[in-house]
Amino acid sequence: VQDRIRTAVSELGVHYRNSPIIRDDAIAGLSGMVAGWLHAAPRAGDRAPDGMVSRVADRSPVRLFELTPGTRHVLLILTGSRLGREDARRRAEPLAAVVSFADLIDAHVVAPGPAAPPDATLLDPDGSLHRAYGADDETLVLIRPDGYVGYRSRPADAPRLRDYLRRIFI
Repeated sequence: VQDRIRTAVSELGVHYRNSPIIRDDAIAGLSGMVAGWLHAAPRAGDRAPDGMVSRVADRSPVRLFELTPGTRHVLLILTGSRLGREDARRRAEPLAAVVSFADLIDAHVVAPGPAAPPDATLLDPDGSLHRAYGADDETLVLIRPDGYVGYRSRPADAPRLRDYLRRIFI
């Protein structure tokens, strides 16, 4: 009872899954109940989980939410276990999709473990952020300034991300 009251008062149970400005390409074709059961990760419209990451440049630890300033969106390109050269080329596509929205979106390639591929800007040293987002494979997560997931794609799909960004920002 206390947990339910705490959740209701804090409004952490609020979600926007049915909002027209939300898009979840990770569950396309699945019913909501089945998708929720298969993907324990937050869906688009859910509150984004926080976690610890390290900056690749200086290995300094930082909370994910410290990277989400109040007026900008943050795109996480979670690599999953794919760290090869060909995978890095494919990750360049979502980065290119946000270039024309650089004044609105900060993009980060997040790699699990201690080793960073050349394109990574953040490390998820123990893989906990990847687990929190259900990213065992390449996953795109766009976190809105209010801390909610606005877009999610698993597997990563740059053309759909580009389509979503155009619909929201243009």
